[in-house]
Amino acid sequence: MTFKMNGWSGWSPLKNKIKQETVDVDEVVEKNYQKVKGRKGVRKNPDGSHSTHLMSDNNKKEAWPTLFQNEDGSWIEGGYDEAKKRDEIYKFANKQEMINFARKGNWKNE
Repeated sequence: MTFKMNGWSGWSPLKNKIKQETVDVDEVVEKNYQKVKGRKGVRKNPDGSHSTHLMSDNNKKEAWPTLFQNEDGSWIEGGYDEAKKRDEIYKFANKQEMINFARKGNWKNE
C-alpha cells in the first residue's frame, strides 16, 4: 500500500527518517515494527470513528488486537486467547517498544 504523506505530524521514530513524499507503508511497518495482520475495511464505531484492531497489552512486552475480522467480513471482539488462536500476539524486546506499538499506534498507516 502506498500513500502520500501530506502534513504528517505527530510523534514517530520514523518522522525524521522519511524524506519521500510517497511511502510504501507496508514496507515501513515491516522494517520498523512487527508486521500486523491486515483487515479488509474498517469497523465503524458508535462515535463515528473507525477501528481495525483495538490493541491491548500486558503492560510488559506483549500486545494483541481485541478486534478481529472473520472471513465473511463480520467483526468480533475478543481477548488474548482469540489473538493467540489467530496468531496475533506481538512480542517486543522491551516495554517502551510495546507502548509505542500498542498504545501510541506507531504501526498504523494513517
